[in-house]
Amino acid sequence: MKHLFVIILGCLVATLSCSKGEKIETIGSHTVTTAEFEEYYRSNLSRTSRFFNIEKAELERKICQPAEEGSRAAEVIRSLAPEEAYNKYREAQIVQEVARKENFDSDADIKKIIQMVQMETLAHLYVNSKIMERMQVSAEKKKEKCDELRKAQPNRYGPLPLEQCLELAELQIKSQMMELEYPRIVSEIKESVAIERHMDTKKKEEYLRNLPDYRKIMDACPK
Repeated sequence: MKHLFVIILGCLVATLSCSKGEKIETIGSHTVTTAEFEEYYRSNLSRTSRFFNIEKAELERKICQPAEEGSRAAEVIRSLAPEEAYNKYREAQIVQEVARKENFDSDADIKKIIQMVQMETLAHLYVNSKIMERMQVSAEKKKEKCDELRKAQPNRYGPLPLEQCLELAELQIKSQMMELEYPRIVSEIKESVAIERHMDTKKKEEYLRNLPDYRKIMDACPK
C-alpha cells in the first residue's frame, strides 16, 4: 500500500510538472517555463489587439503579412515575434527580481501608482472593447472608401494593390468611427453609474484650484 502511494504521488508530481511545461531558465528565484511563457505570449497578443483596436484575427493576419518596414505597424508586429517577446518578458522578470529583492514594491507610493495604473488600464481596455464591438466595417464600405481614396489621391493610392488599398481604407474608416464613438461610449458608461454629489460645483472648483500639492508647486514657481 505504501509503495502504491509513492507511485501515485510520483505520477501526480510528474503530471503537474508536465502541465507547467519545460524549464527554460531560472532568473533569480523564479523559474520560467514554456507553459508560463506561452500564457504570457497569448496575453500579449490579446493586449496588443485590445490596445490598438484590432480584431485578433486581423492582428494574426498582419503577423502573416508584415507591414512596410519603418512603419508603426511593422514595429508592433516585430514586437510580437517570439524572440522579441521573450527578450522583453525576460528583461521584465530580471528587473522585477531586483525590485522585489530591494522591497521596492512594498513602498506605499509605489503601491498607489500600481493601483492607479491598474485602474486606468482596466478603464482603457473596457472602453476599447466597447468600441471594437461597434467598429465592424463591411466589405462594401471598404471598397467605397478605397475608390474614394483613389479618386482623391490617384498618385498615392492608384498604384497600390487592391488588398493594401482596402486595408488603408478600413484604417481610415475606423479612425473616423473612433472619433465619433469614443465620446458616445464614455458618455453611455457614465450614465449607467449612479453618482451622488456631496460637493456643489462652486465648492468643488475651489477645492481643485487649491489642491494642497498643486498649490505648493504653484507657490514655489519663480515669480
